Amino acid sequence: MLDLLYPRALDGVHRGHRLAPWLLGVITVPRAVMGGNSILNGRFVAGTADAIPLDAYGSEGAQTILSLFATIGLGQVVLGLVAVLALARYRAAIPLVFLLFLAEHLARRAILTAIPIARTGAGGLLVRGPDAPRAHRRRAGPVALAPGRAGPLEPRQGPWTRRP
Repeated sequence: MLDLLYPRALDGVHRGHRLAPWLLGVITVPRAVMGGNSILNGRFVAGTADAIPLDAYGSEGAQTILSLFATIGLGQVVLGLVAVLALARYRAAIPLVFLLFLAEHLARRAILTAIPIARTGAGGLLVRGPDAPRAHRRRAGPVALAPGRAGPLEPRQGPWTRRP
């Protein structure tokens, strides 16, 4: 197992599962696009997808938040370029790139747990949290509005809803 994570030579031979390069590509493309979007459209991403009230922080505070979004986006783009380099030239490093993505994700989760971001509400189309109704926790679409299912305006009763 350690030979897969730390190969002796970084060559173009992938010794792992044959679907791993495809999975890495599927993971890499959205991450790199989100990183580029955070760089180019930071105000929109912070205000809508992450529900950060930029107006509440004043112009200097909002500029600081947007700078942080751009630097985080740059990190995502660079990680995406590392993954593309591994896919194109150094295929033996694909398991190591997966480990790098996992370490970055877990570290980001730990930091956001220790230092949470103040938000105005749920961001984007996906509502997270134990208090959100089940219909609101998944993306809106035909399955959410199918007959017999709770729609966005009619949440099902269950342990996740608060009783008055």
